[in-house]
Formats: sequence, structure tokens, C-alpha cells
Amino acid sequence: MNLPYLPVTFVSDAVEGSNMFTLKVKAEDPQLAYDVLVSAIDNYPTIAKYAVGNIKIEMITSPVVPTEPSNTNDYLNAVIKAMAVGVGLGALIILLYIGTHNTIRTKNELKANLGAQVLGVIPRVWFKKHNKDIDRSVLTTNDKIDDGFTSSIRVIKNVIKNALKHGEKIIIGTSTAPGEGKTTVTTNLAIAMAEHGRKVLLVDGDVRRLSVSPLLGITPEEMNFVIEKEEYKIAYIEQYKIHLLLFDAPEKGGFKYVNSSFIKEVFDDVRHKFDLILVDTPPCGLVSDALFFAQVADAAYYVVLQDAVRTTKIKSGFNNLMSTDVKILGCILNGASSVHSSYGYGNY
Repeated sequence: MNLPYLPVTFVSDAVEGSNMFTLKVKAEDPQLAYDVLVSAIDNYPTIAKYAVGNIKIEMITSPVVPTEPSNTNDYLNAVIKAMAVGVGLGALIILLYIGTHNTIRTKNELKANLGAQVLGVIPRVWFKKHNKDIDRSVLTTNDKIDDGFTSSIRVIKNVIKNALKHGEKIIIGTSTAPGEGKTTVTTNLAIAMAEHGRKVLLVDGDVRRLSVSPLLGITPEEMNFVIEKEEYKIAYIEQYKIHLLLFDAPEKGGFKYVNSSFIKEVFDDVRHKFDLILVDTPPCGLVSDALFFAQVADAAYYVVLQDAVRTTKIKSGFNNLMSTDVKILGCILNGASSVHSSYGYGNY
């Protein structure tokens, strides 16, 4: 063929149990593929006689110049296959997520897993991102907050108030992990309970990281302290009609300074001065501080953020709280995305 090399793929396949075989040639040029195949057929007997002797080739199917490629691109089938693979992978990812992301999403799941009364469900609060200068404090006093949030807090306030017996006034709020909203819930409950003239004391019990004053938007330096002692200070926050107790523990070693006997002394000192005392404690799934407060409290509630913490960890933290024998009022599902938080014409 007067070619320096053959830019083709040449394949010879024998048919088992017979003296038949096929010759196949693949090339980018259809005429080149045909020419190579014809040349192979013409020269095969000459070459084969050195291996098998004189042979005669009888052609069953003669080669022809191909009119179209043998590997045409079927774009429609390719797209369909890709879509099928994508749907399958998506379904697999969803199944894996459901199987491994074992969290609490509904009120019924909360009740079934913890076996406690559900005090209420608080909807998630949204702010428009483009409004950067608005008040973003998640408090019932903020008029930018949806009515559903405020209504949920008031409902939970009434449930808690009705569950308390005569003389029970120290209530702690805790959760499993940070970021579940226990500080927001406790602070708003304190504000709601002070609306009708009740003298309410809100205690920032997380001596490792003060959370209440940042939520209220006021620093300790700006507060008007009405009681100042070596162990704690109490300020009156005029804007919210509540009293706020801050421990001096951080300056004295933090968690080493706070223990059940110390907390009991403080609460014995302030119990008779207030109608209700709400304590925001650290997460009981991480540290033991909340359990110190629980040992001297009259009641407690447990905040669970929707679809956030694994159920096994929630159960462990809740069991830690139950081990103190504190009266558990129930649980609160916070940050729920499925709560209809508007009421009006067209919104039910």
C-alpha cells in the first residue's frame, strides 16, 4: 500500500468449531479502512502458507466502503443516561442523609424520644438580608419580629405558669448543645412574665460566656445595679421591666467558683425578693454547670432546636437533667420551619 505505517486497528476473530473467521478494520478514514481490509484479504493466503500451508479463502461477505461511522454520538441517549444516574445518586444521597442524620424535626418526635410534655413550638425567625440597619434582636419587644414568635412565647409562658405549684419560682432553661436558642427562649419568657407587673429575675447562669446581656443589647458597664455583692450583682433593665443577675464568677475562676452550694446560697438570698426567677444555664450536654443549678431549682424546661442535634445526644443530655430529680416541666421545640406564624385574612 506504500504506507510507512498503518493508522488503523486490525482485528481477526476465529469462529469457534469452524474454519471461518472475520477480519475487522477500524480507521478514521472510511476509504482507508476499506483499502486496508482488501489488501489484507489479497495478501493473507501468501502469508498463511508459511504457517498452515496452501489455503483458499472463500468470501462470505465482501467488504464495502462504510457510509457512516460505527460509533456515532447518540446525544439523546447520553442525556437520558446522565439524568438517570443523577436521579439515582440524588436518591442515594437523600437516603444516606435520612439514615445518618437522626435528629428531631417535629413535636411528635420530640415527645416520642424524650417521653416528656411538649410545652410549645417556637417558629424560626427570619430577617431580610438587604435590610442591614434594622433591629435584629430576637425579642418579643422588637416590632420586626413576626407575631407567630411572640404568640408562641406567650403560650409557653402560660403553660409554665399553670404548671408551677405554690412556692415554686426558680426555673432553669437548658439544652443539649450551644446554639439551640435556650438563652433566647429564657430571656423572652422572662420579659413576657414581667408584662403583667410580676417581679421577675433573669439569671445569666453561663459563667463561661455571658449570653443574656448581648441579647438584650446592653453591656454590664451600662447597667444600673440595684444590688451589688461580692458574689453577684443585680441590675434593673428598665426597657424590659426585668431584673438581671450577673455572677462575679468569671473574675474568680469561672466554673471553679460555681458549685451547687454556692448557687444555693445565692438563690436563698434572692428567692424572697422576686415573684419568679428564670435561669439561663449552659448546655447540660457539655458541662455540669446546668446540673448544679438543677439541684437547687424548683423546675426546668429543655430546649431542642429543630433538626440540629443528633437524637442520641439529646437523650443523653436530657437524662443528665433527669438525674438531678428536678421537676421537668417539659420540652420546647425551637426554630421550627413548619409553624404558620401569621394570622389574618388568607393566613390560617
